[in-house]
Amino acid sequence: MAFQHSILSLCFLALFGINKAVGDAAKLNPDIITTDVAIIGGGSSGTYSAIRLQQLGNAVTLIERESRLGGHVNTYIDPSTGASFDYGVISFDNISVVNNYFDYFNIPLAPLDFFPGPQVYADFSNGTIVPASSLPQGNLGAALIAYEAQLAKYPNIYNGFDLPSPIPEDFLIPWGDFIEKYQLQDLAYTVFTFLQGVGNILAQPTLYILKYLPSATVSNILNGGFLTTAHHDNQALYDSALAKLGSNALLSSNVTQIHRSKDGVLLTVSTPSGQKLIKASKLLVAIPPKLSNLGFLDLDNEERSLFSQFNNSYY
Repeated sequence: MAFQHSILSLCFLALFGINKAVGDAAKLNPDIITTDVAIIGGGSSGTYSAIRLQQLGNAVTLIERESRLGGHVNTYIDPSTGASFDYGVISFDNISVVNNYFDYFNIPLAPLDFFPGPQVYADFSNGTIVPASSLPQGNLGAALIAYEAQLAKYPNIYNGFDLPSPIPEDFLIPWGDFIEKYQLQDLAYTVFTFLQGVGNILAQPTLYILKYLPSATVSNILNGGFLTTAHHDNQALYDSALAKLGSNALLSSNVTQIHRSKDGVLLTVSTPSGQKLIKASKLLVAIPPKLSNLGFLDLDNEERSLFSQFNNSYY
């Protein structure tokens, strides 16, 4: 789940009309499911959304193409000892939403101890080993505190993209230029290690790094506050969520078509037990909203233009 990273998620809140679509699909004689919110994607964002909406009294139907929930969470169980080891998502920020989520399932959390083992540094431009003693030894703590002062200028960007107007120039300059501008070079390597998977981090627009590295994560870096499950089994959260959702979670399933109109949204879903027809009031898309992922959605030209601009490397 990795709450510090946020994962892209898009909510379509418009109401859609479905009478004709229902009539056409009924000819195929699928099972029909009526729900308040249909959620596409059972990774971190989709699973949490399903549980939270259910807690708030909504009927939900979660659709996940894999045979389990959890997305990038991966836990290995040693068949000989029964010991568990997380090799996907490792840590969680120590924030209230995380603690409340795990408490709901009675899954204990514990401080995360980083044991990276032996480290070797290499210059990939020429294939040579770089002695650790030759790496710059700056004041990481001071740099992170100075970075927090920059974050404090923009308190509304963490939840969504509530951007100031006009857009600050600092948001658009490359991250490498930003850290030089504010003399934050001492945090460069540490930020790179925590934000793995964002491509060439120094070339990314600063706005994205500000969002990927919010104040809560900085605090956890400074104070060693990251959490993991006490039994090193992060998959347990998603197994518990699946048990809570029951038949409302459709695993190994794919959305093949969606019809939207003023009355609701109609989804045709291929499942292991046959085709299902889902009639929902609202649709939550909890997968990266790229055109390559949205072939099932009846996009108009404006939507297609917008979503064509989305990309991701890992997060």
